Amino acid sequence: MPNSSASTPLSDIANGAQGAIKGGKLLRLLLALMLMAAGADMCVGGLALLQMDGSPYYIVTGAALLVVAALIILRSRAALPVYALIVLATLVWALAEVGLDWWQLAPRGGLLVLFGILLLVGPVRRRIGHSDGRTFTVRTLQTAIVASIGIAIAAWIAAPQTVDGALPEAPYADAGANGDWTAYGGDAAGRHWSALTQITPANISRLKPVWHYHTGDWPRPGDPLSVTNEVTPLKIGQSLFLCTPHAQAIALDAETGRELWRFDPHAAISASAPFLTCRGLSYMPAEQPGNTAPCAARLFLPTPDARLFALDAQSGKPCADFGKNGAVDLTLGMGGMQPGIYYSTSPPVITDGRIIIGGAVNDNYSTHSQS
Repeated sequence: MPNSSASTPLSDIANGAQGAIKGGKLLRLLLALMLMAAGADMCVGGLALLQMDGSPYYIVTGAALLVVAALIILRSRAALPVYALIVLATLVWALAEVGLDWWQLAPRGGLLVLFGILLLVGPVRRRIGHSDGRTFTVRTLQTAIVASIGIAIAAWIAAPQTVDGALPEAPYADAGANGDWTAYGGDAAGRHWSALTQITPANISRLKPVWHYHTGDWPRPGDPLSVTNEVTPLKIGQSLFLCTPHAQAIALDAETGRELWRFDPHAAISASAPFLTCRGLSYMPAEQPGNTAPCAARLFLPTPDARLFALDAQSGKPCADFGKNGAVDLTLGMGGMQPGIYYSTSPPVITDGRIIIGGAVNDNYSTHSQS
């Protein structure tokens, strides 16, 4: 009969794997491979950043991680002190570059701290010659990691982006008093308030439609998967102003729903954009009340191909004195633009003779995206 205690090739492999795991050999090699991959990635990315006049720190740190990976594979005691220097140097560099800004500190040091914690795991540490966890070298890495975590907590609490303050009330004291809705949020203060009192909770259930209007702007071939109508119309005087997903601007008679004018910018639509919508227009009144000259009062329309149009509020025609033929290219100076990468869907803020507009850049779409 076969000897039940005799070993077999499969049992030898299983026992060897179990021993490697318990002894930290497998974890040590996996950690070395992860550091090698991270170091190589930082070297490649750091070189590209350096060519664009960026910080040289990434390529330096990437090279240092490759050195640590080699030291771990060789089971060299030098792996821990070298890595402790990387963590401390990164902490000093990050603080000097961005200060206590959590959102900028985290990507600079978070992964290094995680790798450092793995290096301090008993089986891994002993595999590279540090059986005693109380040596100066081990304590140095522990201190670097604790300091990094402490700085991260302090940065989270500090929240330097938070600005406490109060909006002045005086300039907006009469906002919404005449029932108009002159901005995306109702008025320049964004208070979403109107003085109209005819519609109340008591009578809203008895309201009946007076008119309907259909824009006729339907999804088209080549559009992004998401085409949505998210517009907040403006109500100014006897007119309603709105825009469609394809950035067509439309003026309606507020009493009857009759279309007064329509402007189509013929925007170039990219299927690579995440969605297609227009959330509203912005209004700039005439400098002199009662001035009815062309473009005395203007509407501003953002388009999905990153243009901003200025339109005459009375006719919907582009204002020739704005940009080129009534439009400004919002991508000027960005460089390397690809269709659908940058777009603006929300109406700009008009204040003190200035137009302030935001835009979106596709996340995780390309390493060449603008930031």
